[in-house]
Amino acid sequence: MKKEKIQLVVPKNEVEANTLIRLIESNQKLMQGIEQEYADATKKYKWRIKSVQTTILKRFLELFLFYRKNQKELTDGKMKIATLLNGKIGTYLSSPEVKVSKIEKVKELISDVGKKFADKFLREKTTITLDKEAMEKYSEELFTHPEIAKLVKIIRKEKFKVEPDGGEMISEEIKKLEKLI
Repeated sequence: MKKEKIQLVVPKNEVEANTLIRLIESNQKLMQGIEQEYADATKKYKWRIKSVQTTILKRFLELFLFYRKNQKELTDGKMKIATLLNGKIGTYLSSPEVKVSKIEKVKELISDVGKKFADKFLREKTTITLDKEAMEKYSEELFTHPEIAKLVKIIRKEKFKVEPDGGEMISEEIKKLEKLI
């Protein structure tokens, strides 16, 4: 969206200047009214939003428990996603996440292995950073070095999802759900 250029009209006399002062005062009062309406609406609907969020979480947990209890029948024991009349429910593994402790030590160890190895796992801009995507992709090769393997972990979290037909998918880490039950 292109920013509109403001056309300024400079008052020619005190009467016009006083008119602008009154208009500013009027606009300030209008702004205060709008801000008050916004605050009132926020207060009015905040509890309703919280209530709906709580209801969604409750139903999500109920579906999770249903899925856990009936997983074999729902999925024929082959898949982790069940397709029901109104949508899908099931579990899946999240995208891998690389966790590194002692980043500087890992960078040093990778550099010590050799240039070809380092070029695969390190990116150099103004500073050297770890390429976590490469670390995940070539994890077998990376973990052949025991000292590096102690400091780097590839984590995949199991999640439960509900995907209504025509609605947005929601998912949550199963460990978090189990704590809520």
